[in-house]
Amino acid sequence: MKPKTAPLPTRTLIRDTWPFVRFVRASGRYQVDTRTTGGGGRRKLYDTQEQALEAARVASEQKKEFGTASYRNDELATFGWTIADAIKFALEHLRAKTASCPIADAIAALLTLRAQEGCSPRYLEPLQYELARFAKAFDGKTMADIRTSDIAHYLSNAATAGSRNTRRKHLVTLFSFGVKRKWAAENPAKEVGKLKVKLDVQTLRPEQMTRLLSSCVVLPEPAAGAMRAYIALAGFAGIRPEELHRLDWKDVNLSTGSAFISADVSKVGEARAVPLTENCLAWLSTASRRSGLVAPKAGFRYRFDAVRAAAGYSVRGHDGEEWQSDVLRHSFASYWLAIHKNRAELAEYMGNSAKIIGKHYRRVMAQSEAQAWFAILPVDAEAKILRMG
Repeated sequence: MKPKTAPLPTRTLIRDTWPFVRFVRASGRYQVDTRTTGGGGRRKLYDTQEQALEAARVASEQKKEFGTASYRNDELATFGWTIADAIKFALEHLRAKTASCPIADAIAALLTLRAQEGCSPRYLEPLQYELARFAKAFDGKTMADIRTSDIAHYLSNAATAGSRNTRRKHLVTLFSFGVKRKWAAENPAKEVGKLKVKLDVQTLRPEQMTRLLSSCVVLPEPAAGAMRAYIALAGFAGIRPEELHRLDWKDVNLSTGSAFISADVSKVGEARAVPLTENCLAWLSTASRRSGLVAPKAGFRYRFDAVRAAAGYSVRGHDGEEWQSDVLRHSFASYWLAIHKNRAELAEYMGNSAKIIGKHYRRVMAQSEAQAWFAILPVDAEAKILRMG
């Protein structure tokens, strides 16, 4: 119930000079009208007559000192703002800047909170990676210092539209956290629009895959064998790169011809069993060390770049063919469908929905190329081929 400090007035108009004060019977409240003939000012309701008269007195004093300009600015008016609105906006940002904290500290607080909330490694690892890169780019800045233009420029070097959208998502998370902590007045990352991702699925040809696997020899053992295993599991079993970085050899069973992707390893948080083709098993058997993680993330990018460069692909400091994101997984799906023609079964193996499979893999691949893909074997004639039971 709204407080009433005095009996209801018998007349509507309480103050008959600018700014006007009226009693609004419908709401039982008091209205202060500071509108001017030039279009500035506004009407505002107060619970008590005393509050309304005090607001009117302050407005009157402000007009005497600054004139009606204190209620109107032509340029601001084009945005539907008054000077009072602009002052409020500026104060909110100044308060946020004063109360803000360094970006590195905000990131540390966010990651600590998410870990305490029990977020999984598959959520925390990419978030931490992106935010570490962001902190380095804006070293010494506070959360309140960052503008939308800063984030747009920062994201402009993303390799693909999908990568840019993912990086933007992590920054939205950071600044949403900052707004809640009152370290920023608004979320500048939200104002950076998402890019439309083209569904242009690219594949490797069998001879390109052969060249890629053969190029692993530029690495010393056991790194070369580990890289062959990574490429084989991605290209002949369709396992996601981020899942391969978390997959342990104990979950790759060469005897039964299957790999188990646990819920902790899976990108979507759902466990699945992936059957391994004969040629995939043959390449896995060339790995001299089959313990621990299949593809440890530390230093992986540099080893993979070396192999791709040797295979003729464009990487840092090397010219060559363009390497498409997820091309190994896309190749597996496209060639597997050409042979088996079962989207639902493929979706189960890849940890996707049948709808996503149908959306991404519409191109009809030649049977001969698909058979050649799954016939790629190690050159060594003594490589052991383990058959599925």
